[in-house]
Amino acid sequence: MVIWRVTLDELATLMRVNGLINALAAPASLKWRAIQTGLLEVLLMGVSVPLRLIGNLVLVQFLFPEAFGLMATITLLHMGLGLLSDVGLQESIIREKDGERADFLCIVWTVKVIRGAALTTVTALIGVLLLIFQDTWIEADTIYADPLLPHLIIASSVSFLIGGLGSVNTQVARRRLQTVQLMKLQLTASVASTLTMVLLAVITGSVWSILAGIILSHIIGAVLSYLWIDGPPMRFIYDKAVMERLWKFGRWIIVSSVFGYLLRNTDRIIFSFSVSAGIFSLYAIAFNWIDAGRMLLQQLISRVVQPVIGELVRENRSDLRSKLEFLVSLQTAIVIVMIFALPVVVTLIIDALFPDEYEGAIQYLSLIALSLIHVPMSVYSATVTVIGNSRLIAVTMIATSALTFISVWWALNEGGIKLAILAYATLPVVQSQTLFLFGGLSKTIGWRVNLLWLACFALLSYFHIAWFFG
Repeated sequence: MVIWRVTLDELATLMRVNGLINALAAPASLKWRAIQTGLLEVLLMGVSVPLRLIGNLVLVQFLFPEAFGLMATITLLHMGLGLLSDVGLQESIIREKDGERADFLCIVWTVKVIRGAALTTVTALIGVLLLIFQDTWIEADTIYADPLLPHLIIASSVSFLIGGLGSVNTQVARRRLQTVQLMKLQLTASVASTLTMVLLAVITGSVWSILAGIILSHIIGAVLSYLWIDGPPMRFIYDKAVMERLWKFGRWIIVSSVFGYLLRNTDRIIFSFSVSAGIFSLYAIAFNWIDAGRMLLQQLISRVVQPVIGELVRENRSDLRSKLEFLVSLQTAIVIVMIFALPVVVTLIIDALFPDEYEGAIQYLSLIALSLIHVPMSVYSATVTVIGNSRLIAVTMIATSALTFISVWWALNEGGIKLAILAYATLPVVQSQTLFLFGGLSKTIGWRVNLLWLACFALLSYFHIAWFFG
């Protein structure tokens, strides 16, 4: 017979091990989940951005600049239609207390599928109309006169339907800051898309290679959202009361999304109608490179910052102000580095690796990079959205987008494309400061960090004005 004897030291050791196991099994703190999610997002971008760079380096060897102008035009159309129908489904899942309930998620998925089918129909119709009236309505030297564009638009419409069929459990994972599976999904779709684009570009030398890669990315994302992301099965459910609640919250998001689209894309919308296809294509290439940095920060905001703010607000946490101050300050420091570093790095890449016909894009890089200074202000709109004041965001977005659109149009006609880019890069300050003053953010975030950001904005704007126009 074996007699088990446990000393006091051994008992203490067992208790410590048991405590460690319980700590690991317990739900992670908000701080740890935010840090983990942020690091994973940076890791994802650390893989996807070089992948995108390598893909672009191959594509420019086989495609002319106008191919990127065509895809930029399609991207503008898709963004516009998507935001025109954006009722804030992701935001609703994040902010609602029952945002993880199975029937609520199925109702949201039902709305998402209907929206995807409607957008596919509208996009295809726009392509057909452009095909019919292209010769009579469109200026001959603009990007819209390219005979390939209507066919590309019609073919691209299917991506809305595919995206609409994807599971909304991905949004629940973002709400919980569970990023590992989402990162695997995105990385798989990105690798498959890039390889498809490159392979088809080498074989065909056609802009269709880019569109094929994009559609494949949507297909993989939709399929893997069911296979890799845990959650309740999706099924069609109609619930008038819940849909009315979604609409009550989302109707102002539609307004703010539409005018937010105009605000973020005023430059390319106006340039696509007002400058030659060659100039617009070079500008689109320069914008895409700077936009890679913007995408990193915006993904961190939508997938880390907004869920963190949502949880802080839902739990009525007392440390909300200090965390928001930290988020704005950290992002401001990051974008200042990016504003100066990105144009230098991209210029070196274009000079060394791109064909000569792409060098015209370099002249636009620094002015476009100045627009990155507004990225930290997304924390303001995210906070106001989670609090529930979507009407204020809509009103400020309308005013700012109208002012920016008029100013960019005037600047282009009076001073040329560089003055227009400067207007586009600086005027969004109107929205962020209006939100700060009238959205209660002086109490939620505080004056100190806002004044710090304003000082950085003023100095950077002065530097760019003196450099380009002095």
